[in-house]
Amino acid sequence: WHQFIFDADSELNWIQEHIPAATATEYGKNLVDAQNMHAKHKKFAQELSGHQPMIDKVVATGENLLLAKHFARDEIADKKQEVKEAWRDLLAKSAGRKDALDLNLRKQKFMSEATDVEGMISEKLQVVSSADYGREENAAEKLLAKHKTMETDLRACEALVKNLRDQSSKLM
Repeated sequence: WHQFIFDADSELNWIQEHIPAATATEYGKNLVDAQNMHAKHKKFAQELSGHQPMIDKVVATGENLLLAKHFARDEIADKKQEVKEAWRDLLAKSAGRKDALDLNLRKQKFMSEATDVEGMISEKLQVVSSADYGREENAAEKLLAKHKTMETDLRACEALVKNLRDQSSKLM
């Protein structure tokens, strides 16, 4: 039973060491940071998943000692429960961080796309605001062709704006 207590305390220490990673509140201020933090948390979640067998082993050892009606069953039951609760808490905090990182990643993607569309619109606005209509027929035909291309670009831009509007309503 001493080995069980030692192993349980070791797992509790391991869990405590990993609480800061599960409760960090920095999510990334731009798309690249958000993507990096998302990837880092994915590795963290894999580490937790890989550690599950150790937790299961300690809990199973405690169960076996309880089934054997060990004389220190109250202490064993308490320690087993402490490990289970600490593990459950770590997993819940990790899941909460994942949800927050997912939301922030969607937000940062939205902001990046919105900035791109805004730049595209500003660029097109400068072109359509021009007072140049062409001084001769050849120049006017080139401007007309440019205008037709711009109309196509604006239809594409309209689809992007609609997509952004849909994304924004999902973020609310």
